[in-house]
Amino acid sequence: MAVQNGPAAKAKVGRWVARTVHAAIEGIAFLWTVPGFRVFLAANSVALCYFLGPKKSTAVALNSALLCAGGKFVHVLFTTAKEKYPDDKQELGSIWDYNPPSDMAGSGAWVVLRELATTMNSANEVFPELKDLETLPMHDMALRLCFLFDHYDKNPVCEHISKESVDETKLEQLGEMLWYADMAYEGESERTLHERLTKKGFGLAHVKLTSTWAEHCPAYYVALNLQDKIMLISVRGTAQVEDVVTDLTALPKEFGDSGHLVHSGVLASAEWLSDRLSCIAQGLHEAGYKILTVGHSLGAGAAALLSIMLKSRGVERLQCYAFACPPCVDQKLAADCKDYVFSVALRHDVVSRFSPQALAKLHEELRTFDLEPAMEAEDLRPALQTMVHIYHVVEAVQNTKFPGFSKDVDEEGRTAEQKAKEGEQKREEVDEDEETLQQYTPHIPGRVLYLHRTEDGGIGRVLVDGAFEELQSIRLSASMITDHLANSYYEGLGQENLTHKTFIEEGKMPALEDSGGEEGKRGKGEQHEKKGEDREDKGGDGE
Repeated sequence: MAVQNGPAAKAKVGRWVARTVHAAIEGIAFLWTVPGFRVFLAANSVALCYFLGPKKSTAVALNSALLCAGGKFVHVLFTTAKEKYPDDKQELGSIWDYNPPSDMAGSGAWVVLRELATTMNSANEVFPELKDLETLPMHDMALRLCFLFDHYDKNPVCEHISKESVDETKLEQLGEMLWYADMAYEGESERTLHERLTKKGFGLAHVKLTSTWAEHCPAYYVALNLQDKIMLISVRGTAQVEDVVTDLTALPKEFGDSGHLVHSGVLASAEWLSDRLSCIAQGLHEAGYKILTVGHSLGAGAAALLSIMLKSRGVERLQCYAFACPPCVDQKLAADCKDYVFSVALRHDVVSRFSPQALAKLHEELRTFDLEPAMEAEDLRPALQTMVHIYHVVEAVQNTKFPGFSKDVDEEGRTAEQKAKEGEQKREEVDEDEETLQQYTPHIPGRVLYLHRTEDGGIGRVLVDGAFEELQSIRLSASMITDHLANSYYEGLGQENLTHKTFIEEGKMPALEDSGGEEGKRGKGEQHEKKGEDREDKGGDGE
């Protein structure tokens, strides 16, 4: 009897072991860790061959493989569906949880598109330009933004502008000024910054390497050229472009007692700098120094407003170079400072184009965009196909009676009355009334060198002002972030080989000039005299 029970017990144990190992393999298959799968596959094979023999074990192994593959397929399908069509009601309220594997994500444009959608959804509670516009649901606005982005990405805007340009000497000078602004980002340490500036004849007087733009305390450095008597102030902008988009939604504030309106956040940063530097700048100016301010992004706006403050306090020998500067002053102030503020704007740089008026134009363009034919096109990119699917899912959910998704509330669960109340509170924070807001049309300060895309794909360079029509609209493209970077501005100025290394080795300091004014000519003449070069027709009187 014991002999007969032995094989039966062995088979029973074998089946128990095989099923246990089989279950373990199925479990590990869901995780799909390669080392773990190999271990359990080997254990399963040994156990099956020992207890059931080769033939039976092969059949069980095939069955296991099919079950594991099927389980893995269901798992992947489920998790992918969760990512594309989230079932959480808050996630369903936003299409932005999807991260497209395309140029929109790779260029960083997706992040800016999201910020634009959020900004238009909140700024319409404050700015008159947006207040009366038809409100678009967030998921509808998101899809329209992405299709409009795709349209402009495939059909880039080319411009033929017949205006005054600048010569190669001015481009070289702007490239060198950009280098000083760029150094506010590239100075890894105070020692590194000191070494680089020393090779150019400057001594580092003071540096603040960290910035807290939320508290309006930008990073900056001050350097002195004792030989040429130049005080250099370089202001750094923010590191994240999406932060700039958010920051630029701040309301305007009166600039001192001048009656001019400026961006309140940029003004706070300029005042913070002025409290620390204006007395020093005025004292050095009285000692014969020239004051040179440079900046990039929000730092450019702060540098420009600081320069306007210094000018109002009697500092005459002054020049500001603002790269990728946001529209931050009203039209009259932008024109008033054109003699000593020189701005540069590149192609589709979203920061240089961001204003309530530009948002209103973009909103109207989105509203009138014919979405249905675009969604039904046969040549849709995979990323857009996925977004169309998400759009339909979100729309279906919002048409149900889920909490927080009624037609009377937005994606954040706010009613129209709540949104209106929040808008009123935002106005009260800066003590501005409706009439004041309507008067505020921000522009880029000073003269503006606009670097635009030409019909042959090259770069055109024209001198305009902040009221130039093309700068009053936002262009959606994959380059709207990359065009904001300092490296792109080097390229736009034709100074892409003006690297830190070559610039430092040359050790030259460009003359401080104000578009050919007497001070600029005089400074240029002094430089040529020191180098022993012929000053014929280039340096003015040189005295």
